[in-house]
Amino acid sequence: FVTAVNGFEQLVEGNITSVSPSSGHEGTYVTISGNGLLGGAQDIAEILLSNVSATYTRGTATNNKVIVRAGAGDNIGIAGPVEVRSDTGSLVRLAANFTFVPTGNITAVEPSSGQGGTVVSIFGDNLLAGGSLFTSTSVSLAGVAVRTITFFNDSLVVVVAESKVGGGGGPG
Repeated sequence: FVTAVNGFEQLVEGNITSVSPSSGHEGTYVTISGNGLLGGAQDIAEILLSNVSATYTRGTATNNKVIVRAGAGDNIGIAGPVEVRSDTGSLVRLAANFTFVPTGNITAVEPSSGQGGTVVSIFGDNLLAGGSLFTSTSVSLAGVAVRTITFFNDSLVVVVAESKVGGGGGPG
């Protein structure tokens, strides 16, 4: 009979306490929070959102939080589990907590040109892509982040254009 003193420590099973946002499409950044996400390991080997592999930057997870980018899911509208598997094989799972939604589609931008201060309406479908919020850094016109967002819903976003740095563009 062989015994190792202090050879293995039994840890409390990890759990996921929140997934934010709980819905999105390919490319959505998702924050998974909980306790014991690493399960005693050094890093995470795989993360699944609704049975689809998510992109994760190795070495960035903590025992309480990991940020991932959703992969391409074709199971639109079906709530699926969130799973975090460590490099030692431990698994932390939360059932039915992420839902893929259709990717947003911009159908029109009015007006189609302007300068700083121009009020611009962006029309489309599923513009919130399952989320509930836009920030001025998440919306840009011709590669320039907008000054402010004055209104938004899933089919309309109204913004105020920012001035283009480095100018030029009109008759001189």
